[in-house]
Amino acid sequence: MTIHHKDYWSPNLQPDFKDTAFPNLAHGDAESAPWGRIELGVGAGAYSHPFYCHSNLIPCGYANRDEVAYMQALAKEFSHGAGLEVGCYYAWTTAHFAGFFERYDVVDPILSSQERTEIEGSLRAAGVIESCKLHGGESPQIPVRLYRENDWKPLWSFALLDGDHGYPYPEIDAVAVERAMLPTSCIVLHDVYFPPVSAALDRLKASGWKTRIVQTTAGVGVAWRGEKTPPVHIPDGNIPWVIPGHLASHTD
Repeated sequence: MTIHHKDYWSPNLQPDFKDTAFPNLAHGDAESAPWGRIELGVGAGAYSHPFYCHSNLIPCGYANRDEVAYMQALAKEFSHGAGLEVGCYYAWTTAHFAGFFERYDVVDPILSSQERTEIEGSLRAAGVIESCKLHGGESPQIPVRLYRENDWKPLWSFALLDGDHGYPYPEIDAVAVERAMLPTSCIVLHDVYFPPVSAALDRLKASGWKTRIVQTTAGVGVAWRGEKTPPVHIPDGNIPWVIPGHLASHTD
C-alpha cells in the first residue's frame, strides 16, 4: 500500500513500514469503529490521520503510521531484553516491533483461531517470525505464566498492552506485567485516550514509573524507568490536539 497523502509521522523518526507483508491492509472510515469516533484527543469537528484496518474487518482499526513509527522507535530503544505484546489482532504492530528482539512474546486469543495462518504468513513476510513466540489465549493469565516459567525473574524490557480496553482489564494487564519488567524498561499503552486504558497509565505512575502522553489519533501512553529515555515525538502541527483532562498529569 502506498503512503496516504494525509499520513504523518514524527519527522525525527525513520520508520520501516511493513506494508508488503499485509496484503489485506486497507483504509477505512474512522466513524465505523464500534466504539464511535476514536479521535478523543483531537478538537471538536477535526480529524487527524488515515484509519488503517484489515480489509475484511473494517470496524476494527490498526495503529496508524504516526503511532507505529513512534512505538517502533520505542521498541528499538528498549530492545535489550525480551519483548511482549498483549493484543496483536492481525499482527500489524507485531511485524514492526518483533525484529528488534531475540524473543518477542505475543498474546491474543486470535492466535488460537483459523486466522493464525494469515498472521504467521504476515510475520514470515515481514522477516520476524523467528523472533515471535505466539501464545493463543488471554492476558493476564499467559503473561503471568511466562513470568512464572522464568522463575519469577524479570523478563521483558518492552511491553505493548493493547488488549481488552474495557474496565478493569487494561489496569489488570498493567499490574500483572509490570512486576515482570526489567529494571530499565518501558510499557506502552495504545488507545490511551480511553479512560479504562488511561487508568492503567495512572496505576503505573502511582507505582513510580515516569509517564508520557504522545499525541496521536488514538493516543499512545508510555511508562518507563531505568537508564533509558523514550524518543521525542513531534505531534502534527496541522492538527488541533487536545489532551483530555484525565490525562493532564502525564507529562515528563
